Amino acid sequence: MFDPIEFYKFSEEMLGFYNSKESARRSVVSRSYYAVFLIIREKLRKTHPDEVHDNALDHAGIAQALKKRGYDYEAQKCFDLKDERHEADYKLNNPCSDQKANDVLADARDMIENRIPNVSF
Repeated sequence: MFDPIEFYKFSEEMLGFYNSKESARRSVVSRSYYAVFLIIREKLRKTHPDEVHDNALDHAGIAQALKKRGYDYEAQKCFDLKDERHEADYKLNNPCSDQKANDVLADARDMIENRIPNVSF
């Protein structure tokens, strides 16, 4: 099985090598969100497989699962990261700055290293 942490690691590498390219910064934002989303989804799947649908419903579903269990900060951060991904992927008239990509990557790092390990479904 593919480990979604690889999306995060790739984002770090991409930002380090290609930060002058807006396409790389947009990809960093998108892959950072997907790393967090998929890590949480797979953690949820282990104990509550009925709450995982393997489709678009899971994007709101994982945040709702977090919120339902009292992880309000983590749920909001998932929504925030998803919003950043939508902007990077769909709002092509809005520039994606180096600062934006670094901020999203830092938020993903915080979720992966400090928040998600403490989540218990």
